[in-house]
Amino acid sequence: MGHMGHMHACHRHGSRILWFVFGAGAATWFFKHRDAEYHFKVAHHCSRHQIPQHAYPAPPPVPQPPMIPSVEQQTEAPSKPALPMPTEKWDEDKERAAAFSKQASDRFSEMSEATLDAVLNTVQSLKAKLAEHRAEREQQWEQLQQLQTIREEQAKQFEEWKKQMEQYRKQPEVEKQRRLV
Repeated sequence: MGHMGHMHACHRHGSRILWFVFGAGAATWFFKHRDAEYHFKVAHHCSRHQIPQHAYPAPPPVPQPPMIPSVEQQTEAPSKPALPMPTEKWDEDKERAAAFSKQASDRFSEMSEATLDAVLNTVQSLKAKLAEHRAEREQQWEQLQQLQTIREEQAKQFEEWKKQMEQYRKQPEVEKQRRLV
């Protein structure tokens, strides 16, 4: 039993060492990754500030008259995109957001109108069906009333016929008795 307890304790210490090594490796990787990311951001940030300085050509040494642009300036101007200023970008974003909002509200109102039309059509068809069912029930009720009236008349006629048959049966007996007497 002491031997198994020792192996269990050894196994437990071995797993602790394994987890310690694993944790140390993960921490080392995390810090190296974070440092590399930091250096990348710094380098990217610095190069970003340099782009606007190199994007524009240096002013020509000899000033040219402003009224007559050279052929080179005309061909180069369209090929280089003008960098938008932050306020222009903000205005564009606001316009896009307004356009998107208007488009979304238009679609919502169209969907609402279509939904309301569908609901109204459904209600009208249900109303028409209810009216048809009511007319059918009234017609069936009238037919039931007529059938009941006819049955009552037939029952009266049957009762009268029974009375007549009883009287007819009684008559011959009376006549038979008279004849026999």
